[in-house]
Amino acid sequence: MTRRVLAALVVSPHHAAFWFFLTLVLLPLAVQAQRAPPKIPQPFAEVYKRIDASPKLRERHAMCPADLFEVDAPFWLNTMHPPRIDPDQCLKDPDQCLAGCLDGRSFAACFTMAITLQLNQPEEKSRYFEMLFAEACATGSAGGCTNRAAAIRNGSYFDDPFDDVDEAEAMTCVFRSFEVTCAEGDAWGCTMLGQASHHAEGVEADSAAARRYYEKS
Repeated sequence: MTRRVLAALVVSPHHAAFWFFLTLVLLPLAVQAQRAPPKIPQPFAEVYKRIDASPKLRERHAMCPADLFEVDAPFWLNTMHPPRIDPDQCLKDPDQCLAGCLDGRSFAACFTMAITLQLNQPEEKSRYFEMLFAEACATGSAGGCTNRAAAIRNGSYFDDPFDDVDEAEAMTCVFRSFEVTCAEGDAWGCTMLGQASHHAEGVEADSAAARRYYEKS
């Protein structure tokens, strides 16, 4: 009896029509899903476009941080302390954060936007945050100069203009940059200056100088 009922369900014209309807509806959807995968949100797309469109950022990306520090610092830089910007602000509204950097010449906005990109984007996008570290350096951030110089030293980022610079020249630039930032009181700059002095990077090895810089950090 049970077998006869099941057989009747399988061959029932009503069920056949139902499955035929589902096939007509679902098959085109499946094909469309294969052809057009869902778009992944790109929260930094406009940021990338604006950075790519800036000759100034490209030029400063290729400059030694030691020569770049404060070349475009606003006149009020030493008269008031710029407000701190939380990375979450740049993550929520990256366009406004970048505007603060490029239009407002805020080194805090440049530095924080660079950190936000560094923490949330793949390594092949590194030139974008390195360009913003360079801009932070130009507008008065010693930390921005240190980070940019560290990238030149490490030589591990995509599309870095210093990849084509003679190694001795690049390391001399790095040492000079750490000298500048350490003198400005940047602790990481002093640490990197101590390391450069210890390992003879851009300067003759000097363990006593390295110790002084490490202690200063």
